[in-house]
Amino acid sequence: DTRSIAYDWMLEHLPRNAIVAREQYTPQVRPDRFRLRNHDGLYQRDMAWYRQQGVRYLVASEEIDRRYVDNPATPSRSAFYHELFSMPEVFRVEAGEQRPGPTIRIFDLSAASRD
Repeated sequence: DTRSIAYDWMLEHLPRNAIVAREQYTPQVRPDRFRLRNHDGLYQRDMAWYRQQGVRYLVASEEIDRRYVDNPATPSRSAFYHELFSMPEVFRVEAGEQRPGPTIRIFDLSAASRD
């Protein structure tokens, strides 16, 4: 499953105690490994809030973003995900023939802040 692959990647590559914001349908990581900011959807906060909270990584699921991106009924949520997708992507895993699950993408907010 894409979430399992993303989970393993996070454990191997993200610093212990990094502040990670994640939405539904992404890996369920333990709070003893990362400092978590969990939301139904990342769009529930804006980028300024994530920066203020010291969030370093944002973990997005296609299961959420596909509902809103370029949807004329949800312009602010669409704008949020377009902004997110313009940030440095450090990891992506997509479903395949032997790999079910939503596309999981991880973005480095700290790298975006330096630009």
